Amino acid sequence: MKILITGASGLLGRYLLKTQPYKDFEGMGKEPEHDIYPCYFTNKIEGGIKLDISDPIETIFEINPDIIIHCAANGDVDSVENNPSKAVKSDLLGTIKLVDYCEKMKCKLVTISSNAVYDGDNPPYSEDSPRNPVNLYGKIKSLADDIVMKSKCDWVIIRPIFMYGWPNKNGRGNWATKIIESKEVKLVVDIYTQPTYAGDVAKWIWDVIYGDGLWCDHYNLSSKDVTSIYTFGEVVNSVFDLDCKILQSKISDFKTIAPRPVNTCFEDGLSMFHDIKTGLTKMKNET
Repeated sequence: MKILITGASGLLGRYLLKTQPYKDFEGMGKEPEHDIYPCYFTNKIEGGIKLDISDPIETIFEINPDIIIHCAANGDVDSVENNPSKAVKSDLLGTIKLVDYCEKMKCKLVTISSNAVYDGDNPPYSEDSPRNPVNLYGKIKSLADDIVMKSKCDWVIIRPIFMYGWPNKNGRGNWATKIIESKEVKLVVDIYTQPTYAGDVAKWIWDVIYGDGLWCDHYNLSSKDVTSIYTFGEVVNSVFDLDCKILQSKISDFKTIAPRPVNTCFEDGLSMFHDIKTGLTKMKNET
């Protein structure tokens, strides 16, 4: 089986590569269960294939994958708000082209959406909750979800929330790494979330691919822990034995950023996912 990963240089892509299943040949070592094709656009990774997600068809036809895991996206909410045409080209047009390929070639598609499709006014959210995004990033993700759900290929939409873990070298960081790398940081007390270890999401995706019966549906994925971003920072400080000065702030203190939903927590966090302290400890032990 051939599996292509778009955005393999990103956080989730990195953990998909780290957690991919292997066959154990007795006394002869291990081999991957599949042929994997990790793709990147700007941040080159070892063994990766350069792929422009807004114009991917020729490269994908050459590989002819059985499954595409679509992680590529601009995850910087403020950048998307300030560069709408660029975001539409990469995050929406790219999804449309992948769907078209999957329909023509009978390829399965796993796409990564976001908790940002919800408005944050009526938590907790289930997969059937109305989508009413408050920023452009969430609107593009919601439109992409609609395109995938109307497609004729086998698909799965996954909406993780507030993922953390170690990025690739020169890759985009996350709140855990930002706190680890800072001497002082302002964190809001009035946005609530469910910090989720990226390795848990990656393993769940592999379970979908090698499991049965989860196709053509969408899933909200998170840990069970609900906390403010400020409190998450305190736990990072504690687990990593840091001396980062964490200052309390409110979302209203940041005037120039895109709108943020205040609470998009999910109705059913997964008990199989690590709680915040355990997940951060697992991340720490990776170094």
